[in-house]
Amino acid sequence: MTMEDAGGFVIEEVEMDGFMRYVGGKQSVLFPPGFTVITGKTGAGKSTILDAITYALYGCTTRTDPPSNIKAADLFQPGGHVRIAFRQRDRRYEVRRGFNSRNGSFLDLHQDGGSLGGTIPEKEKMIVNIVGLDYEGFKNSTFVRQEEMKELGSEKGSDRLRVFQKLFRLETFEKAQEAAQEAFKEVEKEAEDVERRIEIRRGLLAKMPEMRNELQEVEENLARDKAANEGLKAALSKAEADLHEKEAGHEEYVQFTAKVTEADKRVTALTMRLEKERKEAEKSAELRRKESSLEKELRDYEKLREEEKALTERQSSHKLVQKDVDAAVERKRDAEAEHKLRLSSITERLFPVEKRIARLRTDVGKEEAFELLRSEGTLTERIDRIEKEIVWLAGNEDLLARIRDERMEAEARLLDVSVRVGKINEDSFILDELKRQIGSMKDEIRREDEGFAPKLKQLEEDVQRAMAARDSVRFTQADERSLSEIARVVARLKDKAKEIEGVRAKLKEVGDAAKLVADLEEQRGAAQAEALAVSKALEDRKHAEEAYAEARRRLDELRSRAEKAARELGKSEEAAKRLAKQLEDLRAEEATIAESERSLKGLRERGEILAILKDEVFHKRGVVKFAIDQLMPALEIGASRNLADMTDGRFNKVRLETYEESGRHGVRISVEGVDGRWHDIGEFSGGERTQINAALRFAIAQQLASMPQIGGTYGRMKMLFIDEGDLGSLDTEVSRDLFVQKLFRMGDFFDKVILITHLTEVAERFQSRMHVEMNDRGESRVEVAR
Repeated sequence: MTMEDAGGFVIEEVEMDGFMRYVGGKQSVLFPPGFTVITGKTGAGKSTILDAITYALYGCTTRTDPPSNIKAADLFQPGGHVRIAFRQRDRRYEVRRGFNSRNGSFLDLHQDGGSLGGTIPEKEKMIVNIVGLDYEGFKNSTFVRQEEMKELGSEKGSDRLRVFQKLFRLETFEKAQEAAQEAFKEVEKEAEDVERRIEIRRGLLAKMPEMRNELQEVEENLARDKAANEGLKAALSKAEADLHEKEAGHEEYVQFTAKVTEADKRVTALTMRLEKERKEAEKSAELRRKESSLEKELRDYEKLREEEKALTERQSSHKLVQKDVDAAVERKRDAEAEHKLRLSSITERLFPVEKRIARLRTDVGKEEAFELLRSEGTLTERIDRIEKEIVWLAGNEDLLARIRDERMEAEARLLDVSVRVGKINEDSFILDELKRQIGSMKDEIRREDEGFAPKLKQLEEDVQRAMAARDSVRFTQADERSLSEIARVVARLKDKAKEIEGVRAKLKEVGDAAKLVADLEEQRGAAQAEALAVSKALEDRKHAEEAYAEARRRLDELRSRAEKAARELGKSEEAAKRLAKQLEDLRAEEATIAESERSLKGLRERGEILAILKDEVFHKRGVVKFAIDQLMPALEIGASRNLADMTDGRFNKVRLETYEESGRHGVRISVEGVDGRWHDIGEFSGGERTQINAALRFAIAQQLASMPQIGGTYGRMKMLFIDEGDLGSLDTEVSRDLFVQKLFRMGDFFDKVILITHLTEVAERFQSRMHVEMNDRGESRVEVAR
């Protein structure tokens, strides 16, 4: 059956960049059809590939699942991401998820090359609908991790039950039990509330006779209050008419009161201004006296400023030329120091060479050595030739005497040469080079001295020219003292100049204060006369104002009494309405009580149903046990067949059963032994338990691959991932071989089967192989094995 026919979920590619140990560039893992093995040392990063798959799809990994406090962002470098490409039915999807350089999360979703828009939560919902499984369903479907293998063979049946619940997602029934418990509590509380309200209403019905008497009394008081209110309204109307007649005189009094106030304000303002201007006039006279005094002190200020400026300019020029002198002297000093430093550097190189020559074991150089050896050979040949000639010339005394003298001379020379030749050794080959170096360095010293002489002469001439220029711009100590004294005086006078400018500004601001004082005195006299006249007119209207005030007081008193009576009347009317309404409501309470009693009966019936659900149905001995019992027959058949394949028929029967014992629930796993008796899984060896666990887990994977998933449309998984599978506990090569053979037969159910293992002998059985390697920097890389 092809992938398209099966319509299942198949992953084609996983890409990691900056995710956990996969750093330093993108890492892409392609899963070919059929069987693939991923190898590598423990901790190299094999299982990280599974984490990349679940994080890309769901933003979660087993490393971040509770109770772990690891955050997803901790798994990534800034800018890191994971990407997977998969097929579901006849469509191809790509999901890319990670964090940008600012550590903000992102999620990209593509279908057949086109981008699917929406927020991150909207895209995550799309992915769940496309895959057909949520995170828990996906990671517990055909992702077989090593810890699950071991948990199935746990010694505790309750642990086995927990694994079954997790794999088949039966924890939903536990949640249903919790929901039923919560609903039961709510129903119980609501029933108590209804009972309490019924008792309250019955208590209120008992008060109806008392409330009727109270209503009659309130209605009698209401009639008396209405009569009194009408009398107050008539008196209030008469008082308002009387006040209206006196309003004209009141308004005239108010107008004159305002005029008196305005006139008094004007007189007060003119008096205050007059006092101020008188003080300003006195201040103006004082300022003019001060201006005259400062003008006398500043008579020579401008002349002194000019003298200070001239001396300052000459001082600046003198300092500039002095800087030129200092610079010329400094350049000469630096040049001499550099010359000395260069000579010292050459001398420092020369001394070790001379010292090295002194330590040599010969004074014969290479060229001299070659010449001495040639001379020694020549003299030896010459002496040999003379010896032969002496033999040849026997009897010729004259020639023999000459030849003997020549031999003696040659022998003496040979002796000298042999002495020098005796001094030849390995040092002879470096002596000439060392002498050449000494000669070269001495030439370098001579060139340095010869090259520095004209430069030194030029620098000395520069110093003389700078000194001559300095002498042409004289600035003596007397000039220095004079400048200091003038600067001190100018500084003092400068403050005086600022002071006189301030005095003149103030004089301009004050103006002619004497004339302004006379005008203000005249204006104040006129204002005082006007205030006196207005005050007399106000006094004439005082009697009319007093009559208005008395009428106003009487009106306010009547209004207060009328408002109080109206409030009392309103309270009486409200009390009558309230009592009438309460009596009407109480008459309706009888029907309400009957309805509440019917509601209470329904709540009690619902509580009984919820009690059954929480205590009997949604319980491990209820629906959960029933659901697991329904799965057992198919799992027993699949597990028995798988175990027979993996043990070569040695074990071929597996029995699964649920049990309840001392209030505990669990799953019992038994296997028929070679003795024909049933044994609990805990009685088998570690390798045998691994085979039993794997047989059962493969059977579960087959079931999960074909079961419809709640909440999804296309939940069938056509890939099987096995992480280690506890192969290390299989202690024989035959056992491992049978395990792998069974794994290959799982290809009848899955389009792709991926095994993660660190066992090389197992990996060699797979045609498609990948190897995960971790370098010295802790970075993981995936290579396709050839």
